[in-house]
Amino acid sequence: MKKMKKIYKGLIFTAILFIIFCPSICLMDTNNSIVYAAKPSINETMSKEEIMKKYYELKKDNQELIEKYNALNQKWADEKIDIESKKSSVDDRLVTIVTVGSALLLIFSLAITIYVKNHIKNKIKQLYENKINHIVEKEIDEKLPKEVANNVEVEVEHIRKIVNECKKEEILMENKKILLLYSDKEKKSCINYVLIKFNIIRCVSIDSNFNLSNCDIVLFNNECCNEEKAKKYKEKIQNIIEENECKQGLAYFYYSTNVRLNTGISEKLNFANSQATLYANLLNLLKFHDAILSNDENDKCI
Repeated sequence: MKKMKKIYKGLIFTAILFIIFCPSICLMDTNNSIVYAAKPSINETMSKEEIMKKYYELKKDNQELIEKYNALNQKWADEKIDIESKKSSVDDRLVTIVTVGSALLLIFSLAITIYVKNHIKNKIKQLYENKINHIVEKEIDEKLPKEVANNVEVEVEHIRKIVNECKKEEILMENKKILLLYSDKEKKSCINYVLIKFNIIRCVSIDSNFNLSNCDIVLFNNECCNEEKAKKYKEKIQNIIEENECKQGLAYFYYSTNVRLNTGISEKLNFANSQATLYANLLNLLKFHDAILSNDENDKCI
């Protein structure tokens, strides 16, 4: 680039000198006087002022040419920088595309490899399991000991008894009539959701008139917020049990979370002091009533 500048400046300077000193071709004679080869004009010689004026005009033209050259050179340099910038941007984008493409290709290849590997592994596992199952089934069919078959039969019989016991419990809960006597009106529905499967024929206050002849179980709910009031109803409950102790086929169940009943009051009495034990203990009392106190009902259930 610098070499080209020097060449341009040299050519421009040579042209200026040629224009200044050679407006027409001149020769020197033997007397050292200038002889013009051009056709002589009216003013055969130029004055010093004209020469200087011409020189400054040429110098001005030269300066304009230099400025145009510098402007063109600067424009070319700016365009070159812009081209280099665009090239760098394209290169960066190309590098990004190649990098992302390579990463995606690697991920895709890895995913395909993992999928194929897992598929082959699962296929081998399935074939292996099928083969093992076939061998095991064959061995069981051929070599199953007789005592194992007997054990299976015993377990089946055990399951059958459990099912029959569940059915029997359902029959007891449907058929055994329960009279619910509550000591506090506000608390009469506290345990209703626990007793929903039982046959509650009536739900009345212990202070009201009631008849015990048409029921199998009398359930006393003495769950009161006031402990003093609960103790008061405890005495009334014990009196009811003692007065009807001689009645055959009648059992009692007492429920309270804060006041205990005398345990020796009756052998036909069961207890619960929480809702967690209410269901199981009441069901056990139904079984006792069915097996011991009511032979007719026992025959019906069996």
